[in-house]
Amino acid sequence: MSETQMGTVRAELHHRPEVPGNGITSRVEDIRESLEDGGAVDEVDVSVWSRETPASPGTRAFETYRRFADWADQNGVSVEPAFKTRRRDSELLGESGEVVVTPCVALAVYLDDTLLAVYPHTDADGDTDDREVVTVEDGLAEIDVERRVVIREDEIGEQVLPV
Repeated sequence: MSETQMGTVRAELHHRPEVPGNGITSRVEDIRESLEDGGAVDEVDVSVWSRETPASPGTRAFETYRRFADWADQNGVSVEPAFKTRRRDSELLGESGEVVVTPCVALAVYLDDTLLAVYPHTDADGDTDDREVVTVEDGLAEIDVERRVVIREDEIGEQVLPV
């Protein structure tokens, strides 16, 4: 699919490394194929991140987490419990510090450089156990529907349609 007048829609797919039996590789491939074959996005970038990353400014995974958390705050949702921050003590190194625990798979959608959506996310209201989770798979469906609506509006132009 080529870029539309509205800009380039790009998806970032982040995932943990494959561990025997966790099925991450096949899930990531299914998601990637869905994005590429569905025509909902112009580009798909895939990257691997560790299960935990130091909560240190300047690291790629932490900066990605902060960007996602900022998006969530601006949109009245939360990236928790998919992302968690916690204190980690290392007896081996004699150090302790905050770490970010990443989800197995996360999907972010951009229009040019503007972050439009992050999956998974939850409603920000209520107890963690009661929040509705919007999954990566939910996101795939939303991206497809929204893209078709935008493309259709481009085709229609200024026409007024009865509702």
